Amino acid sequence: MKPQRSVDLFAPLPPWPFGALRPHAYNLIAADAPWKYEAYSERGEAKGAGAQYECLEAEEIAARFPVQDLAEPTCLLLCWATWPLIDRQLACVRAWGFEFKSIFVWQKVFPSGKPAIGTGYRVRSMCEPVIVATRGDPRHRAFPGFFAGIRREHSRKPEAFYELVSRCCPGLRRRADLFARQSREGWDTWGNEATKFDEVAS
Repeated sequence: MKPQRSVDLFAPLPPWPFGALRPHAYNLIAADAPWKYEAYSERGEAKGAGAQYECLEAEEIAARFPVQDLAEPTCLLLCWATWPLIDRQLACVRAWGFEFKSIFVWQKVFPSGKPAIGTGYRVRSMCEPVIVATRGDPRHRAFPGFFAGIRREHSRKPEAFYELVSRCCPGLRRRADLFARQSREGWDTWGNEATKFDEVAS
């Protein structure tokens, strides 16, 4: 018999990255991770996410933030993504232990209802994808392929998204909102700017 390798029972445990969120407690998780991607000009850099907050490579996000440790065995993940990085973001979702199912998109509009046209090197995006992924078989109504929502401050997601989730997922009530920028009734929120837009919302 091979001798067992000794273990330091008094070594500090690795830190839990999600603050007050509870392990394996959620059957619906929304995530708006700070994806890092290369800008092609100083002007683009100034308009990008990196000018607003610290961004990380998709591989680092997968390793540093074990979203799978928040999920119940049956869980729905709604992961905000960006078209240029969609392949790496799908890999991140799979690394978290979720199975990719589909994508729906947020069509960005102004309060007038006029479509908002964003920036881009080859395509000026007018929408933002949401990856739908699962563990087990969480039951919910089918999401529409796209929904319209008012574009607001950088990275702030529309109220229409949360209204849509409430309509489509009435039975998934143990909800976590990761990398959030606003606290919200019915959700446990976490992020280093989790209350940034609370005063604006009130």
